[in-house]
Amino acid sequence: YQKPFHLSDKPNLLALGTRGTGKSTQLRFDAILRCILFPGFKALIIRRKLTDLRKSHLIFIGAEMKRLGCGSYRQTTMDCVFTNPDGSPTGSIIQFSHCESDKDMDNYLSSQWDYIGFDELSTFTLEQFLKISAAVRTEINKPYIGLVRACSNPLGPGAAWMKQWFIDHDVEYAEYPDYCPDDFEWQFSTLDQNAYVDKKEYTKRLKNLPEHVRRAWLLGEFVDEGSYFSEFRQSK
Repeated sequence: YQKPFHLSDKPNLLALGTRGTGKSTQLRFDAILRCILFPGFKALIIRRKLTDLRKSHLIFIGAEMKRLGCGSYRQTTMDCVFTNPDGSPTGSIIQFSHCESDKDMDNYLSSQWDYIGFDELSTFTLEQFLKISAAVRTEINKPYIGLVRACSNPLGPGAAWMKQWFIDHDVEYAEYPDYCPDDFEWQFSTLDQNAYVDKKEYTKRLKNLPEHVRRAWLLGEFVDEGSYFSEFRQSK
């Protein structure tokens, strides 16, 4: 079910889904595939908190790079460097980082990336998303365009703007006159699509949560700061 995510050529793509669908893994491997395919490809994967970054990506990436035989992960700098079969560098990198404050956001304003992946997009503010996304700039002679990719479940302080920009395409044009709805795509996944998780036991655990959290994490209904949009149902 992840193939459409890897094949999409939309400038901005959101993988939205319930808990336990492997969205973070999907995002990480999307960056890895592009770094393997394109020498000199530069990708940034970012989460709000460093602690979450360590739990969701950094504990896996070292073993994955060894298994793939395409390079190595450097723990001190939290990045992956890609190599050819003879061990020479390809120039491709994945940098893992975080944005816990607006001061952290400023660190990305002068950087340049071919790809930026936001993990748990609903934890970011719209300002953070727009300013960090502005660092995506790809040279005109490259065989690809600059991409913003994101994954999230529909629960978090940024759920409302995420729904407006990626799903409803209901943006205030007076404030954002250059917004193009065709540039924003979303794809939906559920727990049933993950063949590697014990669905029965995980569903039982999620059912014990408060209703609004349960509806977001188990059913994929949009939730914003403790209140859910009951009219939202995934129909595709």
